[in-house]
Amino acid sequence: MNNTAPVARLKKADIVWLANNKCKHSHNYLAHFNCFLEERPDGPLRIKSGYLDIETSNLAANYGIIYCYCIKDEESDKIFERTITKKELKSKDMDKNVIAQCIKDIKGNFDRIVTYYGTRFDIPYLRSRAVFHGLEFPEYGELLHTDLYYLVRNKFRLNSNRLKTACEFLLGNSDKTNINFTYWIRAMGGDMEALGYIVEHCRCDVLDLQKLHDVVIPFRKTINNPA
Repeated sequence: MNNTAPVARLKKADIVWLANNKCKHSHNYLAHFNCFLEERPDGPLRIKSGYLDIETSNLAANYGIIYCYCIKDEESDKIFERTITKKELKSKDMDKNVIAQCIKDIKGNFDRIVTYYGTRFDIPYLRSRAVFHGLEFPEYGELLHTDLYYLVRNKFRLNSNRLKTACEFLLGNSDKTNINFTYWIRAMGGDMEALGYIVEHCRCDVLDLQKLHDVVIPFRKTINNPA
């Protein structure tokens, strides 16, 4: 785990404060930034989070593309999103513009991304497609990442650790739409109805994710791994 502060995103005054205040390990918060996040929620820095989900044509990034992404702002109803177009599906670059906009939205608006199983899927998939297209994906330590999947798996005892199961049991309901694979297949041909269904599915995921986060996060310290 990277434990240093993301100085590139901080103001000079914030960097000075982190350097002059120490954590329980007697290190300054500039060096032990995760300690700051855990020990000083009332500190001078506001770490802004976004709830991320992507939808893809295949589970492997070297065989599939990204149809869309959604990032729910934690402080408002705003959802940053971009869906691949029919024209882009027929181009050689395909999902390049979708990924470029996703990276721009993340870097420009958020310090931390919250996902569900994003450690093993969303983040590596985005990174793989970004590198393939020659795009600058956030490097190690640039972006904080909290994956709720592991919190649910380790702190609760459910028959399934899927997001929908966790929401239905712990929240009482889920906004998630069903996965109908005919839509995912039709989308490859530029079917706008299918793409509309997929992006709505993505929106529901990030709405569920934020609600689940609010319920489960008190049961352990927030894990801020580098993306």
